[in-house]
Amino acid sequence: LRADHERLAECLRRFPRHIRVAVEPRHASWWTDQTRRTLEHHGAALSWTDRLGQPQTPLWRTTDWLYLRLHEGPAQPWPHYDDETLQAWADELGAAEDAYVYFNNDPGGAAVRNALRFTELTARP
Repeated sequence: LRADHERLAECLRRFPRHIRVAVEPRHASWWTDQTRRTLEHHGAALSWTDRLGQPQTPLWRTTDWLYLRLHEGPAQPWPHYDDETLQAWADELGAAEDAYVYFNNDPGGAAVRNALRFTELTARP
């Protein structure tokens, strides 16, 4: 869907402030300062997304928590993520105390294995 900032604002107004909302637009028309301001104003996170080890969205921090969707990694067999890509995302998340990281479902269970590996790479001593 193309950007519709008024519709986004109207939707976000309907959520109570204590409810966390992440938004995952997929059309390039959303990557504007107006979108960023709307998300910030309503306390909604921009869902960072990845395909094949490349960010598909701007890495805007619009809240004090983060939301990351890892759709498909660049490793074989498809759709696995390699350690290099997982570590790059871990570094991007930095010292965020509060981050939600999701891996896409897949028929071979790569999401589960990748999530376990990501947990190992991000474990704090």
